[in-house]
Amino acid sequence: MNSEGNILEKYMKEWLMSNETLTIPQFGTFYSQYQSASVQAGVHKIMPPNKIISFSTEKKEDDGELLSFLVQNKHLELDDAQMLIKEYVNFVQEDLFNKKKYIAYGLGTWFLRPDHSIAFQTEEDTNMNAESFGLGTVYTSPINKATMPQNPVEDIEESVLKDFQQEDKEKEKQGKIEAENKNQSQKPTKNLYGFDENDEEFYDENDDDVVVEEEIIERNKRKKYTIAALILLFLFVGIAASLLFFPEWYSTTKKQTVEEKKQKIQEPIDTDEPEEKSDNNLPKNEEKKSEEKSEKNPKNEKKSETSQERKKRLEERRKKIEALPEVSAKDLEKSAGDNPTPPKNLKDIEVKQKANKFYVVIASFDTEPKAYTYINHLQKKGFNNLKLIKGGSNRVSIGEFSATNDAQKRKAEILKKYNLDSWVLKY
Repeated sequence: MNSEGNILEKYMKEWLMSNETLTIPQFGTFYSQYQSASVQAGVHKIMPPNKIISFSTEKKEDDGELLSFLVQNKHLELDDAQMLIKEYVNFVQEDLFNKKKYIAYGLGTWFLRPDHSIAFQTEEDTNMNAESFGLGTVYTSPINKATMPQNPVEDIEESVLKDFQQEDKEKEKQGKIEAENKNQSQKPTKNLYGFDENDEEFYDENDDDVVVEEEIIERNKRKKYTIAALILLFLFVGIAASLLFFPEWYSTTKKQTVEEKKQKIQEPIDTDEPEEKSDNNLPKNEEKKSEEKSEKNPKNEKKSETSQERKKRLEERRKKIEALPEVSAKDLEKSAGDNPTPPKNLKDIEVKQKANKFYVVIASFDTEPKAYTYINHLQKKGFNNLKLIKGGSNRVSIGEFSATNDAQKRKAEILKKYNLDSWVLKY
């Protein structure tokens, strides 16, 4: 295996040190299970806490976690990361077919059974638990019973394990004591002038000065409410006095207002000319009213749409939106487009939080303007179901699906129609 494959195995081991599962696209999934410290009395061996690694080929769908880890944490380009994973899977499968086994250094060995199924064996003495990383296996020598005193002590292996447990308890107790001392040292103390060490006013719930200060604040609030009530009272008295002492002014103003409203509502003055009649021997005004009634009641002309017809119409509309437009592969290049402004429907297509959906990603950008440029170009070409997935990089997806099978179908359609590689991301 070349150095790039060894680097990928190193990255996979680093991921499994702090995570429970790891899916290798189109190959299988690693699973890890925690195992506590154990004592093997027969071989005089003490094992530290560990994580048992297993492998299954049942789950091969790409969940995007390994690809995101390589791009975001290891700063690989998206195309380089995809090529690295693809070449590694091809090499492992070829080695299994020719040599019947493949050794993944630091992880274990894959074997090809006679029925062409794949088995995995964890590498011995490999500790995948990040918390106990660096702790080795402890071997003890057997106890010679002939040289034991009359009052023998407990088994040496159990005593060593108890020493480990006692040491952990002491460390935990010491950490609690240090945390309490730190909290006490950070607690402000009041000096003779009522201030703490930072020259800020010291607050104590049981202090009489604090109680007096709260009473002053409450009193000021009551004063504000009293002033507001007095202002409202004066306004009411002023209005009442104006109505009492100047009733003529109020009545004339009210009459003018009523007359102005009447003039606005009043219909235009009738002329001496007779109203034109339609073919139905009705005045035009009445004919318009009948037309308006017929428009408000479409049941007279056309029956209402049935639920089955509405469902069929909505389905045709959804297929029209999700259909892939007829464009060339050159139109889907990442460098296409020249409009870096945010799309008008950015709020509708932007995905910021995980929702356990499946997206078919066709491009990924390190900056938002590049992603906006690409989306504006695709929308101009007729793509109506685009999504912009945030989270580290800016990924452009064609479609959003609730099931992985639907997403895989869309991925196959894009490859067949545009000869463009894409991948399914669960987010």
